[in-house]
Parts: sequence; C-alpha cells; structure tokens
Amino acid sequence: MTNNWKPLDSEEADELFEKFESSFEAYLNGSSAALESLFHMLEKFLDSESDYFLEILEDLPESTPSSFVQSVLKYESSNSDFVDEVLAALPRWLKIDNEDLLKMMEFTYLPYSGSGHPWMDSKCGRATVAINLHASEKMLLELASDESGEIRMRVALHPSITTAVAARIIESAVVGQYMDDEHYVLTGLATNHKLDPETLEILAQHDAIEVRTAVALNPGAPDVVRKQAVLNGIGEKLPSDLCSWWEYFENTSQTALPN
Repeated sequence: MTNNWKPLDSEEADELFEKFESSFEAYLNGSSAALESLFHMLEKFLDSESDYFLEILEDLPESTPSSFVQSVLKYESSNSDFVDEVLAALPRWLKIDNEDLLKMMEFTYLPYSGSGHPWMDSKCGRATVAINLHASEKMLLELASDESGEIRMRVALHPSITTAVAARIIESAVVGQYMDDEHYVLTGLATNHKLDPETLEILAQHDAIEVRTAVALNPGAPDVVRKQAVLNGIGEKLPSDLCSWWEYFENTSQTALPN
C-alpha cells in the first residue's frame, strides 16, 4: 500500500477514472501541473487493487510525452513499489528516452508474479524495455542473453530484431532452463516475421521439431526455407502456450504449410 486510502467501490472507481481521463487530457495539452494529480490517482487505483490501474497504463496513447516516464522514475526514492508496478505495465509503443530505458533495465522486481501466465508473471521494468519499440539494438543485444527466458522471449518476438540480436538469442539458449526446456525461446524466434532469411535458414535445420515447425509456419520466411524445414521434419502445430504470447505482437502468427 502506498497510502492509507480505503478500497474504492465500483462507483467511486468509475468517478475517479473519469477524473483521471480529464486530467490526462490536460496533461497531453501541456499542463505539467496535472501530472502530480495523475500519479495520486494512479496510486489510489493501485492501493485499491482496481482493474483501472492496469487498464490505464497498458492503454497509454503513443502521444504520451516522454516526461511521463521521467517523472515516474523520480518517484523511486519515495515510492518504489509504485514505480515497479507502473514500469512493468507500460505498453510497448510508448516513447521513452534512451536514458530512461537504460534506467528501467535495472528494475527486475516482478509485481505481477503468481498470475499463472508467463507473460504477466515476468512483467517488470526490464521486461518492458525488451518489448519497447524504441529500444536500441545495443539494449536488445544485452537483453538477448538475459538469464530470464521470458525476457529473451520478448526480444525474440521484437519487431525490430536484427541478425545480430537473433544470433545472440541462439547463442544464449540453454536447454534445461525454464522457457528453454522445450526450446520455447528459439521457437518463438522462428515465428517472428521480421527475422532475416539467413537466420530462418539456420533455424530450419535445428534439432528441435518445434523450431522447424515454427519456420515452416512463418509467413515471413522464404518459400524455399519453409520447404526445407518441412523436409527436415515438422510437427502438426505449435505449442498453444507459445501461441498465447502472440497477442502482444503484431508481427507473429502462422500460415498454412507450404505445398
């Protein structure tokens, strides 16, 4: 708890949400004074365990100024729990300055662990950087060898993935660790439509049938590479728990097998 507020009932939560929307509009129109009020309302939603907390943060518009995250980070000394929760919930399209993204990589606390879904369980400031559309290749390279398989999975599915980042993910795959037991991270990598043909060709030769299947079903892979994966042997479909990650990325899906 960040303050001694009593839980909000549904009517109070709805009223506060309307007030938040009005204040946020003022903030977007240049009112820096509205920012402190926004944070107080977010803290109240958080303390009350209101669904509005995540709804607001996950739906922040692209037009949100970078000063929003800058101001959140300044709260760390006075309210670190609040900062952890906010940074973990930010959407991937949010514009965040490089300096702040680097700071966020230090936030590894998992405020939503225990949800039962690996995506939610692994949300943290560092994980947010791994999916942020403005993260640099240097940042993605570091995260591609992260000890957390869930972090590496986010990088593997990133729409701005480069050949160098993909190579780092392949090098970092350690069978026996969670998320790599069934080659999940490499299978996720092989579903990325933005992956370069050379890397897809390497994955089409992989020992794991799940990885080869992902290449064969990747609509962004050249036909010759997809057919090679089929010749090397594939399964009927991808693991359902892997496919559940796709809802967070527009550049991942599957297509029919090549003839």
